[in-house]
Amino acid sequence: SRTPGVGVFKGIEELRPAHALIYTKDGLKKWRYWNVESKQHEDTLEETAERVRYLFTDAVQRQLVSDVPLCTF
Repeated sequence: SRTPGVGVFKGIEELRPAHALIYTKDGLKKWRYWNVESKQHEDTLEETAERVRYLFTDAVQRQLVSDVPLCTF
């Protein structure tokens, strides 16, 4: 097991999940851009399954937008 944020190579750090960085002549700027919020889950299994199905289908459809015809095999 490794310590989070510590890279596998000496002197090289890992960029933690949900973090971004910019390196310029002025130096390194690192920040957290996302944080998980913990909330009580009150939906039923069926409601949850339907919501996940909707979100997944929507995400796939938005990624398939193209200016040329598409096909799959």
